[in-house]
Amino acid sequence: MNETQYPKLRKATASDLNAVISLYRAAIGREGCTWNEFYPTREDAENDLSHGCLYVGTLGDEVMASVSVVPENELDGYVFFDGKNAREIARITVAKQYAGRGYAALLLRQLFERMKKDGVSSVRLLAAKGNAAALKTYENLGFSVRGEVSAYGNEYYAEELIL
Repeated sequence: MNETQYPKLRKATASDLNAVISLYRAAIGREGCTWNEFYPTREDAENDLSHGCLYVGTLGDEVMASVSVVPENELDGYVFFDGKNAREIARITVAKQYAGRGYAALLLRQLFERMKKDGVSSVRLLAAKGNAAALKTYENLGFSVRGEVSAYGNEYYAEELIL
């Protein structure tokens, strides 16, 4: 992968919101995706942006991925997680034309390095059981399945990565 093909992670700005919403909408209906017309919303992206926790992956000037570090960690209530000072990540998506190239893992590694510098010791997420591509990515990144969760009308693996 040469430098122009290497995705860069940065905090999103207000000018990125439309691109992020387009990524959300384009993911609906893809294999393993549990999103629908009601989630995620523009309000989710705006809330994440206002809390400074919305990130985008770019190739050149193109926004080709997004991820949120959730401002309120809903996963703290689950007893099967080990890590302290944890953050939850959610709403992870890569544009379809870039899927399967390892870009999600590259961008998430960049995010985890930032999180470690900020003192975060573990990362948590819910991964849809039917999302084989995401599950493989998380496994390759070193996440461990800590439990299973029924939420939002779907079945998920609760996964954690100790940084």
